[in-house]
Amino acid sequence: MSCTPGDIFSLHLGKVKSFLDVVALITPFFNEFANLFTITIFLPYFGYSLYPEHNCYKKMLIDFIALFGIILNVAIENDKMAGVIKGLAYLLFAFVIPNLFMADYLDIFYKKNYALKFIAGIFLIYILELCIQSVMCFYRGLIKNKSTTSPFQ
Repeated sequence: MSCTPGDIFSLHLGKVKSFLDVVALITPFFNEFANLFTITIFLPYFGYSLYPEHNCYKKMLIDFIALFGIILNVAIENDKMAGVIKGLAYLLFAFVIPNLFMADYLDIFYKKNYALKFIAGIFLIYILELCIQSVMCFYRGLIKNKSTTSPFQ
């Protein structure tokens, strides 16, 4: 994986070649997309929640899909430690942080301006994915530097 600024900011979209690549890109944030669509479209306009806090079965199904996406990203890695680092990065940036802060972050924006909230939510998801890409590039840089400077690798 290339770690040029262009690759990082484009989230490596140029490397998406198959359906599996698309699934690996989208599914870790599936719960956040469901939450975002609930907050900005489905609840205000249709009175329906895609990601209801009170419906354990629906919420667990959506969380299951997101966690599957995280596992898929770990499995794609060839190096075990890179898979662990990537899994931890996805758990933190695609699951923990958004579950704790997405609603509060969106409430910063106008309560009734759902279009602005939607754009802000997409931007937050992009920034979180950008963090994951950056963590992985940082890790790969450390490993590359370590392997070129150490004769014991």
